[in-house]
Amino acid sequence: MHENSESAIKGYFSNIITPRTGKDYRAILKTKENWEKGADDFSIWVRQNTILSAASVLEVYIVAACTVVFSACPELIDRSLLGINSVSFIKHVDRLPTGYRRMIKKRSEDPTKGKWSDRIRKLEMEIGRVPSQVSSLVPKLQELQDKRNRIAHSYGAEGELRRTPWEPITAISAEEADILETFKVVDTVSKALDRDLFAPLIGGYEIINEYHSWLCAQNQTYARPIEELAFGFRKYLGQSFGQTPGSAYIKAMIEYYNNVPPP
Repeated sequence: MHENSESAIKGYFSNIITPRTGKDYRAILKTKENWEKGADDFSIWVRQNTILSAASVLEVYIVAACTVVFSACPELIDRSLLGINSVSFIKHVDRLPTGYRRMIKKRSEDPTKGKWSDRIRKLEMEIGRVPSQVSSLVPKLQELQDKRNRIAHSYGAEGELRRTPWEPITAISAEEADILETFKVVDTVSKALDRDLFAPLIGGYEIINEYHSWLCAQNQTYARPIEELAFGFRKYLGQSFGQTPGSAYIKAMIEYYNNVPPP
């Protein structure tokens, strides 16, 4: 890898002193033993970053799902909006209350801060009771968070001293079993939250929001027949997401969207 990239490195950073390369010389790791140790360190580094990524993906999912829930159910943010159809805010974004989106952002990020017991409590206070399947995994989620934090800190100033910033970290162990357990926990928690907490509140809000965005990007769509609109939107959904609801559902959704009055 070093040999193949040396010319590019030299081209951009002419003052860098790079190891010799050639047919009989393979950069820094000269011996078979050094290569094996380097490969082992790299494997640990990859597993560490997999744990970091999985923990981050779960948090990103929770923030995204909360954002859509609060958008679909504005009364969860402001009780004065009880009874307001959230689709009317899609069509008339200028009618949104002052600071509404800022409040959604703050409230959506709250369940990703602090210990997992606090996160679950925030979800229940703001949205509703979480599935027991998720509550039972709080200890596992906390273990994941603690390990994620130890790995992240080891990469920074709190970690062991390293000769170079890119030297593989071996202080925090990360085995294949850790990866599989992490994937299992993240998968179980995200699916349970999606199925039992978020999806019932979101309903068809997402697809209506997508339809509104698609509609605004078209030309003279309001004059087109509903069959033509449904065909065009289903085609767009298929190309963008790989699947689409049936035409009867899309037509009913468009009729519903058309009949929603201003807030």
